[in-house]
Amino acid sequence: MRFYAALLMLAMAAVPFNVFAAMSSTNYYIYADSVDAGGSFSSGGAYTLQDTIGESPSDFSSSSAYEIRAGYQYMERGYLSMDISDNALNLGTLSTGAINTAITTVTVGTDSISGYSMSMSAVAGAGLAAVSDGAVSIGSEEYGFSASGSESQVVGDVAVAAGTIVSATSTAIDPSATDISFKASIDAASAVGSYSQTVTMSASANL
Repeated sequence: MRFYAALLMLAMAAVPFNVFAAMSSTNYYIYADSVDAGGSFSSGGAYTLQDTIGESPSDFSSSSAYEIRAGYQYMERGYLSMDISDNALNLGTLSTGAINTAITTVTVGTDSISGYSMSMSAVAGAGLAAVSDGAVSIGSEEYGFSASGSESQVVGDVAVAAGTIVSATSTAIDPSATDISFKASIDAASAVGSYSQTVTMSASANL
């Protein structure tokens, strides 16, 4: 039998409430301003570039109660990125004497001071028995996944199920990778056939 897994990506930005020294009128809202010189906005194909000149120092820093966004580029709010290295995985032909594995890497970053949460928001397809004892084992019909990385929330091998939180952090973070390893094994009684599954991965900034 053969097993395929497809991963979909869904990123949802939910920006925490912050207090800013803002300016507003009936028709406009300026949440921040800076004094600098030069810079421009340019685009080409699938990419855009916004640059500035003459700002120093510029960076993002925070404490338990405050955050400083120094510089024009750091004033932008609501940044959330998510990237999947491989969204079409093939676990190959399964046998009773091996555990088949396929790995993809999901990289998430956000400037939300409360961090983010990344989970499996939807799962469709597949017919193998879900792992329930913490480890996919040779000679047993079991299917699941494990995750590794500094933000991983998964311990051991767990079932591939909607609502499972894979990685999370409670602070802003530069793009950081979490490796997700899908695993499958069968026993002598497993039904012969071709199995497939679609997993939707979602990331959202914490409120």
